[in-house]
Amino acid sequence: MLPLAFLFLDEVKDLVDKLRSTNDLSARYQLEMRLGRAAKPAHVPLFLKEIETGPEEIRPHLVRAIRSVGGREAKSSLKAILGRYDWGCRGEVAVALKSLDDDSGIKWLVAEFSKPTMKREDRLRVVQYLFSWYAEGKETAAALRKVLESDADSALRSRIIDALVSHRDFESIPLLRKIAGESADPPRTEARAALVKLGDASALEEILSDLETGKISATSLYRVLEALRASANARVVDRLRSVLENSSETATRVQIVRILSLLRDTKSLPIFHRLAAGSDTSLATAALEGILELAGRSEIDKLKKLLSHSSPDIRLKAAEILLALDDLAGMEVVRAELANSNSLWRRRAVTALLSVRRRESVELYFVAMADADLQVRTSAAHGLVAALSALFPYRKFDLLRMGYDPSSEDSVLREKSIERLRAWWTDHAPK
Repeated sequence: MLPLAFLFLDEVKDLVDKLRSTNDLSARYQLEMRLGRAAKPAHVPLFLKEIETGPEEIRPHLVRAIRSVGGREAKSSLKAILGRYDWGCRGEVAVALKSLDDDSGIKWLVAEFSKPTMKREDRLRVVQYLFSWYAEGKETAAALRKVLESDADSALRSRIIDALVSHRDFESIPLLRKIAGESADPPRTEARAALVKLGDASALEEILSDLETGKISATSLYRVLEALRASANARVVDRLRSVLENSSETATRVQIVRILSLLRDTKSLPIFHRLAAGSDTSLATAALEGILELAGRSEIDKLKKLLSHSSPDIRLKAAEILLALDDLAGMEVVRAELANSNSLWRRRAVTALLSVRRRESVELYFVAMADADLQVRTSAAHGLVAALSALFPYRKFDLLRMGYDPSSEDSVLREKSIERLRAWWTDHAPK
């Protein structure tokens, strides 16, 4: 009798063929997961052959399939191909070995990274495997410092700086200060942000000062603010709040709103409300997101004023926040936007409604389920099932079995099925 693994060989080969035939990355990851579940030791030779054939885009998926097999055979097979093929594959092999309690691949990768013979594009592929969650130890930080000091490529140096921060490598501070002090050096801002994350008080003051005087470029803004977030104290938050009020740069203000929200700075709420009522839609939207993060029921009266804002985006965001706070004042805005001629706003209206699992939402779901737009109908169908399941926890709801298919293009059939659902709801709705 054939071993069980051979009975499933055709299934595994079929999955590999599908992996080869698609360029969709999401589909590849789904196939990889299925391969990992189906793979047995007897499939390892097949995976090795497929890895050798390439192309390099599918090799990482197959390496991780071997890792899923586990055991001595998987480990020895991975070690045999460690130095072969492209550097992306080599990195995946090293990480796979690490997950199988074998550090030899990572140590080899660290040693190779610091050699002057490695090409710039290969180093860019390898550096992602040298962050602290993969490669531990002083040897890794030393190799990263060596390349940072000797290589001139700004993209690579930026990634190395990030990797050194992940290691909390305080030995890199003198080198980072040197880079931060060279105005013509492209990674200067990255180095200063790294120093902030490593607790350098002078770098913190310099960055705050540059932010206040508008000297931080748009390309560096996200990195700088993330560093300030990581080092946040009351002084930093106060100064960020001041920049938010005084800056004229929308991009800067939007990002600061995000950081203050993540830092749970409730003192920012009055500023957020002023910005939410303003004419700058992108800033108003960011401010509303901030209110959503920070607001409690004490903000409800202020939020209700925004339900009449001129922008449908702001109206719907305010309605969404109110509904999330279990206040039904936003329902009429949702109802109005479900009749909007623009399908974008009808989609947003359904999204705002999805957090509501109360009887008041059911009729609006019925309205949306009759929409001409497939996305609106599909979202509404999911929302209705979620609402009914919350209202009737001991029942199971399958709209297809009840006659409603959101993907059907037959509007008459959809309407008839919605009417049947409405009739059921009329008979069973909680009072």
